[in-house]
Amino acid sequence: GGFAGGFGGGGVDMQDLFQQLFRRQQMRVVQVELSLEELYSGATKTYAFSDPRTGERREVRVRIQPGMEPGTRLPVPGTNMVFQLAERRHARFERHGDNLHMPLSLSLYEALTGFQRPIKHLDGRRLWVSAEREATRPGVVRRLRGAGMPRFQAAGKGDLLVHFDVRFPSSPLRGSAAATLKTLLKGSAGTASPVPPAGERTHALELLATREEERQGGGGDDFF
Repeated sequence: GGFAGGFGGGGVDMQDLFQQLFRRQQMRVVQVELSLEELYSGATKTYAFSDPRTGERREVRVRIQPGMEPGTRLPVPGTNMVFQLAERRHARFERHGDNLHMPLSLSLYEALTGFQRPIKHLDGRRLWVSAEREATRPGVVRRLRGAGMPRFQAAGKGDLLVHFDVRFPSSPLRGSAAATLKTLLKGSAGTASPVPPAGERTHALELLATREEERQGGGGDDFF
């Protein structure tokens, strides 16, 4: 008789099962706040704590793999702790799944004549982006494929989506001649785009949709 030997014919030890359930109920969830750079490149975190059973001071290390998402839970072997990943707000980028979103403000001259811009990516490298074949309207979104977050436990990366704003002159521009208009725009709305140094490649951005078109289509998020 008794429960220990043959619950459902599977040889389940009910005492051990109850202990496991109790341990799960007593799991200690520790929030680990990470920068977007750490979630992009990966990191190792060390957590010091006192063992409640022995009172001894212990340290555990947890490896965060590139591309892990906020909310991921990582059990700490040999303890009743679980690390839960949280993402710290970034000054430039916003993550949405495997994609990264960022705002970029252009002068009116750049919006009308095309631009090249350097972007400092999450791994510290400088990424030059451009759109020189057509004008850039306020609210337009452009994409650079493969420049987003690493895909956790999968090949490749998501995309980088750039949301554009255009800075207009604070006062009306006078005159209609195209030659003088270009000069006026340079002086009142910013200068021409910088030129990348020799050896640094410029990446052409792919046109997606304006924010208004995204809303009409029922897709996309208003990120900024």
